[in-house]
Amino acid sequence: MNSKERVMAVINHQKPDRLPCFGANCMTTYEQMEKTQAFWPQAHENGETMARLALASNTILGFDAVRVPFCQTFEARALGARIKPGKLPDDMEGIPGIDHPPAFKIDDTPVFPDDFLSRGYIPELLKAVRILKRSIARKIENSGYQGSGRRNKRFCPALYRRRL
Repeated sequence: MNSKERVMAVINHQKPDRLPCFGANCMTTYEQMEKTQAFWPQAHENGETMARLALASNTILGFDAVRVPFCQTFEARALGARIKPGKLPDDMEGIPGIDHPPAFKIDDTPVFPDDFLSRGYIPELLKAVRILKRSIARKIENSGYQGSGRRNKRFCPALYRRRL
């Protein structure tokens, strides 16, 4: 089995040749950044850099899936949230966070604007997904939370109307 077949076997409740290894969240290390010369914050902002760094989780670490994006601020930024940079104590770049959320209440279902896919870094995320899809689609699974899964259809229908 290749990596993608292994991951898909588990998702489909079938028995893989071995359990796949991947993370549902960020699978990026600073050593990967050094080896690929793909660093944050550029890897959050540029599709090519994002794809190169994501692929390193397979090519360097041997994980059975890759994942973009590396942070969970893409939709929030596109909906108007103010984002704070991810700074670590040693001045290394980290994962950004939400500094000030948009004006939604906890029970609100946000209304996604028609131009949602052109806001913030969403276009760069879509570019990274396309690059990964072209380069690894048959061998490695691309995981991520943006628009993945049927239940997210109600939250982000724009991602389902657009074919990647």
